[in-house]
Amino acid sequence: MIKRRKPAESAAVPASEPMQLAPNSPADAVDVPAETSAPLIWWHWLLGALVILGAGTGYWFYRNGRANPAVAVNQTQLLQQEMPPDDPRLTFKTPFRNVHPDVKYVGDKACTSCHQEVSHAFHQHSMGRSITPIAEIAPKQSYDASKNNPFQALKKEFRVERTGNQVVHRETMADEAGKPLVDMQVTVEYAIGSGTHACSYLYLRDDRVMQSPISWYSQKQRWDLSPGFNSPENTDILFSRPVSVNCLFCHVNRVEQVEGSMNRYKLPLFPQGSAIGCERCHGPGSLHVRERIDNLPLSGKVDYTIVNPVHLEPELREAVCNQCHLEGTQRVARRGRQPFDFRPGLPLSLFISNLVSSNEHNEGKFTGHVEQMHASQCYQGSQGKMGCVSCHNPHQPLTQIKPEVYRQQCINCHQDKGCSLPLPQRTESKDNCVACHMPRRESSDIQHTAISDHRILKKKGAEHAVPQKTTGPSPLVHFEAGQYKPDAAEANRDLAIALVELVKQVGPENRSIGPYAMSLLVQSLERWPSDLPAMEAQASLFGMAGQAHLAIDLLEKVLARAPEQETAIAAIANFALQTGDIEKAFKYAQQAVKLNPHLIGWRHRLAQIYLIRKEYDKAIAECEYAIKQSPNSVRMRTMLVGALLQAGNTAKAQAEFKIILQLEPTKKAELQEWFETQRK
Repeated sequence: MIKRRKPAESAAVPASEPMQLAPNSPADAVDVPAETSAPLIWWHWLLGALVILGAGTGYWFYRNGRANPAVAVNQTQLLQQEMPPDDPRLTFKTPFRNVHPDVKYVGDKACTSCHQEVSHAFHQHSMGRSITPIAEIAPKQSYDASKNNPFQALKKEFRVERTGNQVVHRETMADEAGKPLVDMQVTVEYAIGSGTHACSYLYLRDDRVMQSPISWYSQKQRWDLSPGFNSPENTDILFSRPVSVNCLFCHVNRVEQVEGSMNRYKLPLFPQGSAIGCERCHGPGSLHVRERIDNLPLSGKVDYTIVNPVHLEPELREAVCNQCHLEGTQRVARRGRQPFDFRPGLPLSLFISNLVSSNEHNEGKFTGHVEQMHASQCYQGSQGKMGCVSCHNPHQPLTQIKPEVYRQQCINCHQDKGCSLPLPQRTESKDNCVACHMPRRESSDIQHTAISDHRILKKKGAEHAVPQKTTGPSPLVHFEAGQYKPDAAEANRDLAIALVELVKQVGPENRSIGPYAMSLLVQSLERWPSDLPAMEAQASLFGMAGQAHLAIDLLEKVLARAPEQETAIAAIANFALQTGDIEKAFKYAQQAVKLNPHLIGWRHRLAQIYLIRKEYDKAIAECEYAIKQSPNSVRMRTMLVGALLQAGNTAKAQAEFKIILQLEPTKKAELQEWFETQRK
């Protein structure tokens, strides 16, 4: 199951764009994302942002190349500031030699020859089944009506069809006469998720990875919409959701993302196997394999050519698990790092900053096990001795672990206290500590799925108090990073980027954190002027504050260093529309669609620009292309109607408008009024 921490990712850059009807005239055809379309809402903090910018004048004069002796920058100091951060794989002191970036990954087959029994056991574990080629899982799943197949959602019918090893996910909708209005289908290629709780499904469009809107929920034995798809606002992306590297990180062994892209990867997609493998916990194995084949002697009792987490100190041992099982509210790659840079044996906090809500212990969050465990009195009282592997053996499937195994782990620490329940009650629960102290919760952020409560409550059903963190103006805090914490400047940089992502989600009513994020970014960019993710984050804030010119200026500097950064290209196109610079908007909109042709929002923007340029045939072509990929997109269909009317093709516009009315029957009066306005 793909676990998404923010719905905005589902539609990539245009995710926060509201669905808009086609404009009254081509000159008005500007589709502005919600995050950039509310300067009036932002006026109260914009003044504060301008004050902050005043404090960062020196930075801005440098950024824009304007001479000002009063804010001259020491060039030696600047060069030092611009130096990339140290690579922990080279600088962190550890006896394990395979953390070095030159040590290569070899794949699980190289491990199996010597560790056959352990390897086989691991691949029965849910981690070893994190993603499966559809041909392997298709015969094991049921597709009949008793499993909610087909099912109704969003006024449409969704169906899963299997023919041999091929599985098709299909969405259909018919009018009152039975004539098809929508008929979209894709052939899925991978089931992502072990199936213990659920499976989602991936497919490829060229070298782009996309997600189907249909999932299998194992506990309830039923098909249904995937998380994040069950909102009418997401109808544009039902079969067009891009899958980012951050989504794949915890579900696949390794992928190589094309630099600057959102969901484009080098093929073959999984050259060393798809599912999480041995090297995700033990590190790359080429050094170990070579020295064992050559039968070189060990330098001591421990083989330091490969990481064995049992030999790691608690914080480094937990980092191996936390790379996937600590999701938090926001994840930010540390400056100069990429997700797959992390190597077991190193501190996770040197590669990724995990930001969590300051007032949340994630009791119902499917991926909140680490946060829950850290909130437990057991963990806090163990002084680091307790961890994931205290109860979980990654080489043994969970279904094979008997309750008494977990009970013994409890007794190891609580042997002197015993259980306070009378024996009859304990017998009723088979003397199972977990049944009372870690009960399964029926409610979680993943529908049809229950989870075990890792807060380890003293009494069943009791609420567990979590200490409140002092956060000041920020609703996010860094998850406890132990002794390997980033320094204050690096921590604030990561916090600022996380806050900007949060601002994009929470809506205007909670955007008061914008000025605080801006102040952190100004300070960070004064220190590291070429930090591209920070530059993009600040550009987003400028755009949301109605300062599109500043956003464009900053994003063009991003593209000077990363010419194919898709998010920056698409954002400039959008901001240029706001400023009325149609030619610049056209240039970048074309480039965005060329780089990523499968995102509906980007084609919608290009179609708008064609309307402004009065190139109606090209606008119509863009709309029709997008509708083939997302036939239920009312946004694209309304744009198409507007373009057809501008082109004088009234009959076809009326026919298309009838389809819109059937797709949105509850908005018939509103749509009819709009259509009549368009015809005038």
